[in-house]
This record gives sequence, structure tokens and C-alpha cells, in this order.
Amino acid sequence: MFAAPAPLQKPPFSDDSTEIEKIRAQIAALAGDVTRIVEDRARQAKRLAEDTTVATREQIEEYPLATMAGAFAAGALIGVLLTEKRSETPRSRFDSARDELTSYASDLKRSLARTARDYSMSDRLEGLASALSKTDAKETIMPVFDRVVGWLGQATDSAKASAQAVAAKVSG
Repeated sequence: MFAAPAPLQKPPFSDDSTEIEKIRAQIAALAGDVTRIVEDRARQAKRLAEDTTVATREQIEEYPLATMAGAFAAGALIGVLLTEKRSETPRSRFDSARDELTSYASDLKRSLARTARDYSMSDRLEGLASALSKTDAKETIMPVFDRVVGWLGQATDSAKASAQAVAAKVSG
């Protein structure tokens, strides 16, 4: 009634332990290769980060105002993107921020150009020449001239009176 159990079949690789050791050795070699590649890439990334840090530091030292303007623009962009309504898409917020920054940049450019123009020496001299050309000399200078002539007349009269007094003392 009872049948004899069937003999257990061995897996084809169970007797081949050398094959398993070869696979393990290949995996270990592959792991070593991957480790070396990752370490090499990490060293490259570290060198690149150091070079970038040095270059950035040099740029900041060489162009401090431009760096501050760039930092301000980046901060303004991030601020606009973070404070806009959440119902807008990131793209529409970016477009809106770009438009606002473009408008701000053009306003700033116009303001700087106007300031440079308003404070240039040639423009000041041109304005002075224009104001002088519009001035009526008779109305401006004649009262001063009349006053000077009056003072000269008084000085002449005083000199004549002094001369007559001296002449009277000498003849008298």
C-alpha cells in the first residue's frame, strides 16, 4: 500500500560548489569596482565643489555690487514664487515673477539713466546757459548798475567836498 518514497533529486548546482565560489568572487570584484568608481566620482565632485567655491568667492570679491544685485534678484524671485496664490501653477508664478522683475529692472535702468543725466556737468552747464539766455539783462543788471553809479556819484560828491574843504584851508 505504501509506496516507497522517490529518491530526492539533487539540484544541478549543489555538487558544484566551485561554481558558487566563482560567482561570489565575481560579485566581490564587481562590488570593489563599483566602490572605486563611487569613490572616484566623490573625489571629483569634492574637487569641483572646492573649485566652484573658490571661483564664486573670487567673483564676489571682484564684483560685490553685481553679486548683491544678483542675490537681491534671486531673493525677490523666490519671494514672489513663494508668496503668490497657491491656485496658480508654478509656471504662471514664474511668468508673473519674471514680468515683475523685468518691470522693476527697466524702472531701475530708467531711474539710473535719469540720475546720471541729471547730475552730469554738461547738463548742468547747459541748464545754466539756457537760464541765462532767458534772463532779461536790463531788468536784472540795470538796478545793480544804477546802484553802483549812485555809489560812484556819492563818492565823487564826497571827494569834491573834501577837495573844496582842503582848498579852503590852504587858501585861507
